[in-house]
Amino acid sequence: MLEGSTKTGKSYSPVYLKTLHNQLSAVFNYAVKFYVLTSNPAANAGNMGKAKNREMLFWTQEEYKKFAEVMMGKPVSFYAFEMLYWCGIREGELLALTLPISTSTSVQCV
Repeated sequence: MLEGSTKTGKSYSPVYLKTLHNQLSAVFNYAVKFYVLTSNPAANAGNMGKAKNREMLFWTQEEYKKFAEVMMGKPVSFYAFEMLYWCGIREGELLALTLPISTSTSVQCV
């Protein structure tokens, strides 16, 4: 897993590796407690990854407005970044958005 990578070729983050190790260790702890497993191999191997992620950096509203002015010449990119910034959604959530299949459905804002 340490040398593994995602479908895009990026290596796994240390926080993700720590999460995987913790989940695997929990499964082995269950096997030690309720089945015949004598010890937890994940605990014997030691930890991997790190517990805390790096600090996230956010743009101020003024910084974003400067960026948006430059992006206005590219409407698709401009609106994509508008959704990302003002709605607080992540890249994967933006990519998952699709147009409605039927025009009979409507979105109502409360």
